Amino acid sequence: MRLPCALVFLCFALSARAEPLPIEEFAHMPMFDGMTLSPDGKTVAYVETVKGRQKILMRNLDTNKVMGIEIPNTGRPWVTQGTRLDWLNSHRLLFSLYPGGFSAMDKDGKRYEGLTGKDRYSIHQGTYLTTPYTLFNFYDEQNGTVLLTEYDTAYAVDGIGANLWVDLGNRPHVLKVNSRTGGFERVEENPGDIAQWVPDANGALRVAVQTKKGVSRVVYRATVASPWQPLPGADFSDPAVRPLAFSGDNQTLYVVKYTADRHWAVYPFDFRTMAYGEALVTNDTYDIIPVEWRSFANGVAQQALVFAPGPGGRLLGVRYLTDYPRVRWFDETMARHQAAIDATLPGKANTIVSMSADLNRMLVLSWAAHDPGTYYLYETEGPKLSKLLARMPWVDPEKMAQTVAIKFKARDGQRIHGYLTLPKGRGQKNLPMVVMPHGGPRTRDVWGYDPYVQFLANRGYAVLQVDYRGSAGYGDAFLKKGRRKVGTDTQHDITDAARWAIAKGLADPKRVAIMGASFGGYSAMMGVATEPGLYRCAINIAGVTDWIELIKEKANVFPRSYGPTVSIVGDPVKDAAELRATSPRYLARNIKVPVLMIHGRDDPVVPYSQAKLMAEALQEAGGTYELMAKYNEAHGLDNYKNVIEAMERIGAFLQRNMPAN
Repeated sequence: MRLPCALVFLCFALSARAEPLPIEEFAHMPMFDGMTLSPDGKTVAYVETVKGRQKILMRNLDTNKVMGIEIPNTGRPWVTQGTRLDWLNSHRLLFSLYPGGFSAMDKDGKRYEGLTGKDRYSIHQGTYLTTPYTLFNFYDEQNGTVLLTEYDTAYAVDGIGANLWVDLGNRPHVLKVNSRTGGFERVEENPGDIAQWVPDANGALRVAVQTKKGVSRVVYRATVASPWQPLPGADFSDPAVRPLAFSGDNQTLYVVKYTADRHWAVYPFDFRTMAYGEALVTNDTYDIIPVEWRSFANGVAQQALVFAPGPGGRLLGVRYLTDYPRVRWFDETMARHQAAIDATLPGKANTIVSMSADLNRMLVLSWAAHDPGTYYLYETEGPKLSKLLARMPWVDPEKMAQTVAIKFKARDGQRIHGYLTLPKGRGQKNLPMVVMPHGGPRTRDVWGYDPYVQFLANRGYAVLQVDYRGSAGYGDAFLKKGRRKVGTDTQHDITDAARWAIAKGLADPKRVAIMGASFGGYSAMMGVATEPGLYRCAINIAGVTDWIELIKEKANVFPRSYGPTVSIVGDPVKDAAELRATSPRYLARNIKVPVLMIHGRDDPVVPYSQAKLMAEALQEAGGTYELMAKYNEAHGLDNYKNVIEAMERIGAFLQRNMPAN
């Protein structure tokens, strides 16, 4: 697929200045999403969302008849659930319900059955099964049987009555569920040390990840009656290996493991020779399918194996992410289809998201960083490409800003990657700029439609996103360079990104702001605390401000996340002085510019107390700040009206402190 080049000054075409668009166009989540094609290729199912109310729609592709059913309430005020859809066979659909459950129905909306979670509890009264993930689909036509991961209980309840899955212990059992009757059996009892189960192409659980004292290995068994034993080269003392899936003939296990330069790559393990083959896909800079974090953009998983649908389906290709989304097809026919689609829809990432069992019909999502995406039906006979619907039909991509990948060298010579979005019609020189570090920290930014980025660009601001050291997807060495450096080297990379943009003449040195959410919110506060002359203002959305207090709270509420947090950030006792020195709360006297903080009062990840502590510190230091706090909001904002208010306040805050005009 042909995508924008990475040479900034050659990629941004001259265009007319964009008129300010209504905030509602950026605040609303996709109206249509999650579209999937039935195995017989006759029906697509997708989710419709209008101001928080959701329906599942099923459309007959031959008659265009649409049937819809409203999804039961989430049980969580204001929050629109991330519903996932999967066809159990050609006439029965499985869909997720928040929190921790699944339901199923026929494509005519009949024979509705709550299988697990809240929906099952309300239907069957008294039987509650906690199952957040699907494991295997048998595609049987009669019962639509499925394997689901089951947890004993959710470890905690957040302030608005919703179960959290952050700290379930990662020790799932496995349920086999009849989607017709709701009947189930526990087919695999977790002995207490299995973090992941991997079914073979027939649904038999023959590979698992075993964890002891924070170290993992891969184990396997020849049959479900055979004893478990370590997979060669994947024992506790070996370099890390993580299983992905079996081949259709069960002779190969696809895994990710490190290349010689410690980048995650996909390898085949052959059970006949008991040896690993050559890597299927590698990259010297990027991980193909990283273990730490897998990215999504425009509703599409960016790093995944692609199999032919149905039991025994063969491996067709691999989706992966470098600076832009990529796909490697091992099947020559699929490669030809991809080339034909790309020729028809140039300049877009054209992702084949679903296929019929005979591979004659394919569902394509065509998208870009300035385009939320449109679903198309591709028929191999002809071939023929037909438009179905746009995810956000109100968005005109021609009015959105283009985004390109960039790279630069930090002060110590480390190469840093990121993305640059320039506002339409304002040239490429001396622009007001918002630096936007991502959350995590062990995540990464991707080339995809981001409503906040587009909102800022529409208001006249350039946006610079930075994959600072410690970001996932760039290899083991780059990831480790961020360990225990969250307030130092990581922050230096963000600072160096801003200075790179200034040195290139892209950014007006007197009009640079910093904005982020979660860890990005922390970085925004650290930016104005440690670089008082660089930024005009900061916007902190649900950001950390006191590491010691956060780690203590995690020890009480998220006990299993305590160890990983300490390994990345530091120990609240042994490293107390270091953590205070890298906590914005204790640096409030250095903050001389206005700050806007936005926080959910029921945030279970970064508690609202973090915002209150920062506000108190700024007030004591005589700083200027605004605080927007909302009840019934968790980590970030979900309520449509609250998102609108947040964008209004962000726009007004920037206009007061760093006008775009």
